[in-house]
Amino acid sequence: MKYRAKYTKGDNVKFVGHLDLLRSIQRAIKRAELVVKYSQGFNPHQVFSIAQPLAVGHTSVGEYMDFELVNDMSEDEVKQRFNDVSPEGIKIIEVRKLNDGENKAAALVEYGSYKVVLDKNISDDTIKNFISQDTIEVEKETKSGTKIADIKNDIIDAKIEGTVLHATISTGSNQNLKIELLAKALYTYAGEEFDENKIDVERQDLYYMYKDELKGLME
Repeated sequence: MKYRAKYTKGDNVKFVGHLDLLRSIQRAIKRAELVVKYSQGFNPHQVFSIAQPLAVGHTSVGEYMDFELVNDMSEDEVKQRFNDVSPEGIKIIEVRKLNDGENKAAALVEYGSYKVVLDKNISDDTIKNFISQDTIEVEKETKSGTKIADIKNDIIDAKIEGTVLHATISTGSNQNLKIELLAKALYTYAGEEFDENKIDVERQDLYYMYKDELKGLME
């Protein structure tokens, strides 16, 4: 039976790298006695995948993993077994069984919503004017070097509440905008100095677009 689980990455594990996080999750699955199915062939591996890697230093309340178990269990039992033995900071929020033929979470993800605690006050008018620009150009590091890129179309929504930036941006494997680049561009527009070490980033959720509407991975 195939499952999708939504889980957290808390403050105490935010500096754990992606591969180490995978190992921690897989060890927790084993301790929980959730028997994951293995692929066939000469190099069998667990039928298990993460939707979209999270940057080191970020926390999240909206990460996703897909896995296939040998035995059919209820969603509640899978959640409880995992949470009883998982490391602090990595907890399953929700589980659902997948239907035959459903795409993997990793193939679905196109956008992510983020909450960013800023170290500067940015006004509502500033962000509205920033978003309404015809183009929003930033310097992006690529394999071939630094280039100027227009990130306007990567921003679905952005607003300010106090010193908190809420933004929904491209977060897929094909089109991906780092939230720090958006924050830096906003600071530059506002005439403020940007230091990414002085902001706190939490990913809220991941989405895909269906008929011009954002859909959550648990829908």
